[in-house]
Amino acid sequence: MCPQSIFDDEGLFFRIPENQRKRAAAGLTQDEFECLNLVITAPSSILNSSDSEEVLPVFVNIHGGANKWISSSVPLLDMANFVKKSIDIGKPIVAVGINYRLNTFGYGVLPGGFGANNGLLDQRVALKWIQKHIHGFRGDPKMVTIGGNSAGSFSTEAHLNAVPESDAKGLFNRAIMQSGTLGGSNPQPQSWGIDLSKKVAKNLGADVEKEGWEEVLKAAPAQDVVAAIEKDGFDFAPYTDDEGVFTKGWGEVGAAAPEWCDALMIGDAEFDVLLLFPPLSVPYSHSNTSRARSTSPASPWCPRKT
Repeated sequence: MCPQSIFDDEGLFFRIPENQRKRAAAGLTQDEFECLNLVITAPSSILNSSDSEEVLPVFVNIHGGANKWISSSVPLLDMANFVKKSIDIGKPIVAVGINYRLNTFGYGVLPGGFGANNGLLDQRVALKWIQKHIHGFRGDPKMVTIGGNSAGSFSTEAHLNAVPESDAKGLFNRAIMQSGTLGGSNPQPQSWGIDLSKKVAKNLGADVEKEGWEEVLKAAPAQDVVAAIEKDGFDFAPYTDDEGVFTKGWGEVGAAAPEWCDALMIGDAEFDVLLLFPPLSVPYSHSNTSRARSTSPASPWCPRKT
């Protein structure tokens, strides 16, 4: 997993009862580059099928976590139960969880724009890999849905708004956004990201008033960088002016659903990751069922196709 503080994701984000939390994140190796991998779950029946041409739709989950926490490798996001549910209803899928760089490693910016939107670009590389290799896991590269909750939803919308000149088109054809839009994540210009990187470097002891402050940040051990982030609780956002991810009009009406996207579903949800879990006994008076809000085709933030 990407270097990060050990975070109570199950309790704070998803309110899973303490006696049912799995708490295995502390045992995962943290590394800036070794974290760039995928978790692929496929039904054993399709993997063992003698029909090599039989393929299944693919769901790609982009995990949330405020752009600085969590990993697709934690038990919380184990896709096995999700795939089992798809089998139970007679619509089996292949599921993929993306791991990508977070916090300063994924959304830090150095002078000259170096590093801007690394996290989003990691996800794009993963989507390219899926197009090239998912058939080996009996997934259909022509039927790929991406989705995520919270920061994963921000990322999903970012990929929907990739600049036309990029090679993002054709990497997926459907999308699901749960509890998050770019408007809520407040994307920033790269100058904001450089100022944020300076603040992290200052916490590492750099003199940010002098040239070369970025060398301190680049040379610092990963866990020291994490500690410098946590010292002041810095938050991270995607950047709008890197010329590789966003269209200039990403916030305009109708920008969320490009013509090449066959379907887009948007909703806000409570306990929105519990779909991946076995049934839980949640001690709250309200329901633990995810609640998606359908929006009309006229809604400016959710243009839908029929």
